Amino acid sequence: MAEVKTYTFAHRDVATALIKEQGIHEGLWELSLRFGLNAANIELKQGPPPATQKDPGPDDNFVPAAIVSVVSLELNRAMHETNLVVDAAKVNPLPKKDKGKKPPAKK
Repeated sequence: MAEVKTYTFAHRDVATALIKEQGIHEGLWELSLRFGLNAANIELKQGPPPATQKDPGPDDNFVPAAIVSVVSLELNRAMHETNLVVDAAKVNPLPKKDKGKKPPAKK
């Protein structure tokens, strides 16, 4: 049998896992990603240098670029359900209390 190399998760799966990890039992929660944006000059590894340069040298194949990074994953309260929103009460309900058990004695 082939070895699994990739697991893919839907947004709701990740939100559900985070809700359970944080012990959240109520409310509507939406998965969000926070992005960062940075700029840098990067070297093009393929293609000719820009034609506007009169006499490009070997190091003249740089261009300005934007770098987008995922800074964090977040759970945010939501007002209504969508395909990105999870109801914590449904996916992580409070445990039912045993009616026959007595609470532990205080010391």
